[in-house]
Amino acid sequence: MHLSRYTLLSLGVLFEAAHLFQFGILYAALVVAALTFGPLTKRGEAFALLLSALYALLDEAHQYFVPFRSATLTDLAKDVVGVAVVWWAIRRSYRSQRSKLGQALRKCSAAFSKI
Repeated sequence: MHLSRYTLLSLGVLFEAAHLFQFGILYAALVVAALTFGPLTKRGEAFALLLSALYALLDEAHQYFVPFRSATLTDLAKDVVGVAVVWWAIRRSYRSQRSKLGQALRKCSAAFSKI
């Protein structure tokens, strides 16, 4: 099977973008987990940020020891950028009364506080 250069380039971009999405989703999941304890606080945000960044570091360290994988600071930076982008979006949305994402996150927190 022969793949065109365009297909290979597209796959490469997709795999590189996966770093951003993967760790951004991890941060979002940790925020939702923090919301089970009440409204999102700076401490909860910091904990989710720290845990996401540490996991990214651990993932790169793990890849160093896996054959045919590489661990690079560039990949770690992409992971952290993914976390930072989602952190910014959630932080901005959570504090905005007009944001649908913020409303959903606040409802999530309120629903868990009733349990």
